[in-house]
Amino acid sequence: MNNDLKIINDIYKPLKYTLKGKVKILSTNDKDLVIKEKNPIISDRYKYLSSRGFNNFVPLIDTDRSNYDVFPFIYENNIPKEQKANELSRVAAIMHAKTSYNKEVDQSTYDDIYNNIINNCDYLKEYYSTLYDNLFHLTYHRPHEILFLDYYSKINNTILFCKSEIEIWYQMVSEKKNQRVSLIHNDLCLDHFIKADDDYLISFDKSKFDTPVLDMVKFYKKEYNNLDFSEVLKTYLYHFNFNEDELKLFFVLISLPDELVFEESNNLKNLEKIYNLCNYINKTENLVGPYYFNDKEEE
Repeated sequence: MNNDLKIINDIYKPLKYTLKGKVKILSTNDKDLVIKEKNPIISDRYKYLSSRGFNNFVPLIDTDRSNYDVFPFIYENNIPKEQKANELSRVAAIMHAKTSYNKEVDQSTYDDIYNNIINNCDYLKEYYSTLYDNLFHLTYHRPHEILFLDYYSKINNTILFCKSEIEIWYQMVSEKKNQRVSLIHNDLCLDHFIKADDDYLISFDKSKFDTPVLDMVKFYKKEYNNLDFSEVLKTYLYHFNFNEDELKLFFVLISLPDELVFEESNNLKNLEKIYNLCNYINKTENLVGPYYFNDKEEE
């Protein structure tokens, strides 16, 4: 036992330790505590959030150790995951709203985003086109290859949609001299939110100042298959409305499909990969589609 843990043990006199992921839970006569390896940014993040009137985080109760921080263990209410996701999106939106500001940037900031997405689109288009051509000319096809060939046009159309939309986005930001940034959690998911007597975002280890779009992109990519994200997005936008170029960038980033890499001798795994890709594209299309349909109705 290192010196920090010995001191913590002497102070809190735990009845037992429980390992849960990367943290230790201490059970004492009075309360349960969480011990986590110290991340030097956490204390600064909490001070900043408090200064902005946002306190939906688990407070530090012992920061005097050089290697560990101590937090109270919060017992979570058992609520449906859909309700939890909506509450998470509301709290994240409030955090973004309370910490947002316009950061002066030059055009290279937007050029970098544009070039990165365009290059990604071009790469994926070529990659999937080559894969299609190679498979199409085979005499016999395995089930996952048949599914890919059947779904290729949908994949290709999705990539073309992203490329077209990022061109429109680039026109929107071509004369902007600033970018809205916030403190973003940078790892939003259901596991990093506790619904109790109060609401708590946890695990700020990856937090940084950047466009809040990134928080919602990561949240979507982690949880899209677990819940109906349309209500989650509506809740978020009600409390922190993306401007037009932010919303378009969000739709492009979640729509762009991942690269599909087949495994040499695992047909079942490859079939699962194709299914997951198809499922992701369909779910994302169902989320994004109504916003474009509504725009056309307004026109």
